[in-house]
Amino acid sequence: MDTKNVKQVISAAVKNMTLSVAGISVSLADFQSAESVDERIARLGKIKADLEAAIAAVGELQADASTSKNQVDQLRKEIAALEQDKATADHQLKVSEESFARLLFRATRKSRISGIVTGIIIGLVTGYVSSYAVWLSTKDKDAKPAISAPAALPTTNR
Repeated sequence: MDTKNVKQVISAAVKNMTLSVAGISVSLADFQSAESVDERIARLGKIKADLEAAIAAVGELQADASTSKNQVDQLRKEIAALEQDKATADHQLKVSEESFARLLFRATRKSRISGIVTGIIIGLVTGYVSSYAVWLSTKDKDAKPAISAPAALPTTNR
């Protein structure tokens, strides 16, 4: 075999070889030139920066989630307090409603009685006034006639 040929066979064998460590496979061809190593280091640096940015974003999301959780807990407490206030107000309104119904019942009974009394008084007063007006108009006629009858006309014989 020729040395040039041997170099090509070894070079091809090295390119096809891979090294597996902890589940990571690395091709030995990547280590052949200094340029490829620099490119890999640059890519790894970029990957590292992307991972750091992702970790920072996850941290921000955790902080936002914690803040949202605290706000939700606060709102739940406020809702519970408002529901308790509503129940108290409903109870007070129910008591007031019952008291108002009793008061209205009493007022209705009193207004019926006062309406009957007022009707009787108005009836008596109007009856008295109309009777007095009739008495006044008839009293003058009995004493002296308001209009005298004309005298009889003399009769003439013809």
